[in-house]
Amino acid sequence: MAKHLLQVRRRKDRFNLHRKLSRTAEKLLTKETDALTAATSLIPSLMEVNDHSLKTKGQVIEGLKDSLFDEAVGNVDRYMRTGIPGWDNHQDFAGLSTQGVTLILAASGMGKTTMLNRLAVGLLSEGKKVHLVGTETTSSRRLQDLAFSLAKVDQRKWARLKELKDRGETDGFIAKEIAVQRMRLDHALDWLHDQPLHITGSGSTVEDIISTTHRLKERGAVDVVLVDYLQDISDSSGLGVRLGDRVQQVGHKSQQLKHLAATLSLPVVVGAQVSNEKMGRNMDPRPQAFSCQWSSSAHQDAECVYALYRDDYYADR
Repeated sequence: MAKHLLQVRRRKDRFNLHRKLSRTAEKLLTKETDALTAATSLIPSLMEVNDHSLKTKGQVIEGLKDSLFDEAVGNVDRYMRTGIPGWDNHQDFAGLSTQGVTLILAASGMGKTTMLNRLAVGLLSEGKKVHLVGTETTSSRRLQDLAFSLAKVDQRKWARLKELKDRGETDGFIAKEIAVQRMRLDHALDWLHDQPLHITGSGSTVEDIISTTHRLKERGAVDVVLVDYLQDISDSSGLGVRLGDRVQQVGHKSQQLKHLAATLSLPVVVGAQVSNEKMGRNMDPRPQAFSCQWSSSAHQDAECVYALYRDDYYADR
């Protein structure tokens, strides 16, 4: 399939360029245009023709030199600011890697989704275009969660205030608190409305995620992909992946997201469940890089691996 797609792209490029050259030649013969105008109109078409040929080692090295020069003068960053000060200013992290997959491991309820929501808001505040894939909720629920997070309004407290109001137990303080929080939520929703944010809800396979990201990339509408979370992406069928084999399915999803990051040169951040969250109380609960549930290879597919851990999470239990 990959070879077939490559052949199709080459033929399409040749066909489009040939058609453009033919039209330009006709205009020159009929004197509808001059040589300078014709050459100027052809340059963009020539630049758009993709170079699908194999590059020599020398060409690759020259490309790397250009990349290093771009980094040195500040045109390209190896690490992307996340909008989270503790992350961006840490001497060991320096922001989000712009290369490959970044894996964020956490036990259920540890704060993985909250972390990814905060990362999405931070990246948007830094001017990045974000494709957020929520595997557990609908797009509207994810937007609601982002708005509450951005407005710094506790959803349980908000629900409690609304419940008191509906029961008629509203005094001046409660009414004022509702008005203030409603205003903050409105501002948050207005801000999100104007941001380059594309949200995909639950039910997507990894192939769906890849297809959507490719379309967004073609429109210049994505800089970062966030996936919450790996094991909850809908299983693929066919493609050499056995249905019901969880290990093979998770491995397939991880590998495809790695290829997506490499193909489009986009950072892909993937949340994942850890496999040792239900271990006995005498076992160390802190997750390791290889602790991804149903997978022994996800950490190998990742450029960076972060593990979320809080002592209070286990102390409260």
